[in-house]
Amino acid sequence: MMSNEQKQKSILFWILLILMILFLIFVIKDCSNDSTETGLPTADEAINKSKDTAENALDGLNEQSESMTELAAEGGKNSADNVVDTASSAVKSITGVEQGAVLNAVDRAVESRTPLSGNDINNGANEVVSESISASITSELNISEGVLQGNIVPLLREDKLVSGKPYLAGTLHYRADKSTMSTKENAIMDAISQIANAYPDITIRLHGHTDTSGSEDANQKLSAKRASNAKKWLVKSGVSAQRISVYGHGSSQPMVSNATFDGRVQNRRTEIFIQK
Repeated sequence: MMSNEQKQKSILFWILLILMILFLIFVIKDCSNDSTETGLPTADEAINKSKDTAENALDGLNEQSESMTELAAEGGKNSADNVVDTASSAVKSITGVEQGAVLNAVDRAVESRTPLSGNDINNGANEVVSESISASITSELNISEGVLQGNIVPLLREDKLVSGKPYLAGTLHYRADKSTMSTKENAIMDAISQIANAYPDITIRLHGHTDTSGSEDANQKLSAKRASNAKKWLVKSGVSAQRISVYGHGSSQPMVSNATFDGRVQNRRTEIFIQK
């Protein structure tokens, strides 16, 4: 059982607690009214304002990004223009350049121009300069029309040789049982030498042949010697021996019948193939 004194203290405690709670309620309410009257933002207003500020900042970043992209694209186009102009100026300074081939190279670069990265611009410049130099070298080949077979020179000028495909460029002819060329064949060998020295990626295949006048063994050796002598001629003119392959076929691959004199003349030959 509680004494009267204890009961009085308990009642006083609860009265004070209730008064404190009422005081706190009054203070909080008064602060809320003051905030509204003075224009200070509430919690919800502060959150909304922060959200708006963030959205505005994001819009600003997007605008800057678009602006930078446009500037980069414009810079790429200007750089491509500068590359083409520089390449054209360099081409004009090369002696003996075939202007038609060079201009075609520059035109292709212009037509393919799009907003470029740094690597794209460098690659484009290298391609234009490479084609320009190639056109210069080809135009300086001193090869008379009709010396080589087929359309080898035009194909070289237009860079239309199919990689890996051998092309018959010339045929050397010999007297019976001989492995040395006549002087009239020098024009063919000189033309092949020019091409090989102008185009380092070109390889040469020499295929020696004979008629059926001798024995099979003798013809095999003679055909190989004819091809080997042609190789020696080219090596002396500056062509690397590693780029030249030699084959001897004897009399196994005649062009025409060996029954006639003219037929045997045609079959005594070394065929020169070039390959990219």
